[in-house]
Amino acid sequence: MRRTAVFLALIAALAVLSACANGAVTASDSNNKVAGPFNNFNLEPLATNSDQYIGSEISLTGRVIDRPSSVDGGAWRLQVQADPDESETRFFVVVTADRLDISADDFVRFDGTIEVDPEKNRLEDAGEDLPFISADDFQQIPSHDVLAPTSQLLEPKVSESQFNVTVTVEKIEFAEKETRVYMRIDNGTEQTVRLNDGRMKLSQGPGESDLQPDPAPDYDRLPSDLPTGMSATGVLTFPPASYEVGSLRLTIGASTDDYTLRFEPFELAVVWTPPAE
Repeated sequence: MRRTAVFLALIAALAVLSACANGAVTASDSNNKVAGPFNNFNLEPLATNSDQYIGSEISLTGRVIDRPSSVDGGAWRLQVQADPDESETRFFVVVTADRLDISADDFVRFDGTIEVDPEKNRLEDAGEDLPFISADDFQQIPSHDVLAPTSQLLEPKVSESQFNVTVTVEKIEFAEKETRVYMRIDNGTEQTVRLNDGRMKLSQGPGESDLQPDPAPDYDRLPSDLPTGMSATGVLTFPPASYEVGSLRLTIGASTDDYTLRFEPFELAVVWTPPAE
């Protein structure tokens, strides 16, 4: 009988210790912040309970959802969606600035701190209970920094000239989703130079790619008509090319109203040495 009582007492003591341990773990989990700052790849906790992480640092890239609205104290409030390819999590972001030249669908990068939203109660009634960030550093960035970041970069400065028209490849950015070719055109003729998108191609090995018809809206496009004595720069976008191949060729078609000038397609070969594996 005595042995049974001791056994039962031991079981009860273990149960109490287990409950205390579980309670301590739960309390710790609910009050602790993440070990490091939030970024585009660890946002899941914020989607369910951002108030738990008040005071945590955060560094994000994302797309602006709407036009900024002014708030008290010389600041601007806007809504940002984290990297659209990685997350659907949205945030209210407040930026202190005299002027904020940002529009919907612009891409931004910012560092800041998760804070209590002073307008949260009103916004909850409108169904807009989003994490609130006070931004310390805020800047607009090219869309490809988020959607198609550069994996390899070349700056070949390869040129070809015909009849006082010079075409130059200034830079090539290789990305997983596209290849961006930064071009410069100098028109030294007495005529307007016309560029034909349908005659712009990128070749690599036996393959040939056409110019992509709908680049991101914030890419500078080459003008279709370049007046006499003028120069222009712009980005041509093509399907992904391979940096490991070590060469490619760009074809550009151009003409003027002077049909005695018989332009051949500009052929610009770019060669480089990929790093050895």
